[in-house]
Amino acid sequence: MTIHVGVAFPPHRQGAIAEFHVAHDGVMDIPAELFRLDGRLMIGLYSRVDGIAWEYPLSDFLAAIASGIKVLEGG
Repeated sequence: MTIHVGVAFPPHRQGAIAEFHVAHDGVMDIPAELFRLDGRLMIGLYSRVDGIAWEYPLSDFLAAIASGIKVLEGG
């Protein structure tokens, strides 16, 4: 998974810490952002097609990537 940081797009969440795009195997280009929720750093991934959002604690998201799990499967 490749994370491209600094690509601008309209923010989905007021107060987002960082906005970027996530590309998976060069196929998907998913808008994403970092934000805080109840003191935890979270990542939100947003579908351009149907508007569905996946939100994960950032630490869980990075651990899943490191272990080879396809994070977006199953929503």
